[in-house]
Amino acid sequence: MLITLLWIKIIVTLFGWSLPMLFLPHSLMVRYRLPIVEPVLFFRLLGAAYLALTTMYAFGLARAYRGEDISEIVVIGLVSNGMAAAIIWRYALSGAYDDWPRATRAFIYVSGGVVTALALGLLVIGVWHGG
Repeated sequence: MLITLLWIKIIVTLFGWSLPMLFLPHSLMVRYRLPIVEPVLFFRLLGAAYLALTTMYAFGLARAYRGEDISEIVVIGLVSNGMAAAIIWRYALSGAYDDWPRATRAFIYVSGGVVTALALGLLVIGVWHGG
């Protein structure tokens, strides 16, 4: 179960956040009114940080396949997803996304659901059941 969870984590982080933040054209960011900081450099740097996080998950996945302990990877994922979920839902409850375009709003709500599920999965599978 933990290996499957790591695969989901890698795919979501890579394709849902990292690669779009690194390569999404600025014109689409503006079109969908993404909350980006100008200059867009900081948005790109965050994408690079997510790529580094994804790389760490990939190393953890390789270790899990070898049957090695990956408890630190689980904790990092739990902190990453737990904090992301808390931030996304805090802003959702404050109405911060109310004036976003429908597609952008859908993306952030789906992202909130996914990171919440991943955090809970890491908590239950990775922490409570020891992986």
